[in-house]
Amino acid sequence: MLLNQARYRVLLPNKVTNKDNQTDLIQAAKEYMERYPHYQFLFVEGAYAICERKQMKELEKQ
Repeated sequence: MLLNQARYRVLLPNKVTNKDNQTDLIQAAKEYMERYPHYQFLFVEGAYAICERKQMKELEKQ
């Protein structure tokens, strides 16, 4: 679990943010964020995915 870490905002492309409902938006954002293994997706805020940066130890486990 990631605690006491700074949160990062990742701008999502229009193809992700132009979804009809919240469930589709969250799923599309999660799929998009898989491109960035060093970020842990938390939630969507407007056109941004709010994330925390993973520690190197966590990345090595994957």
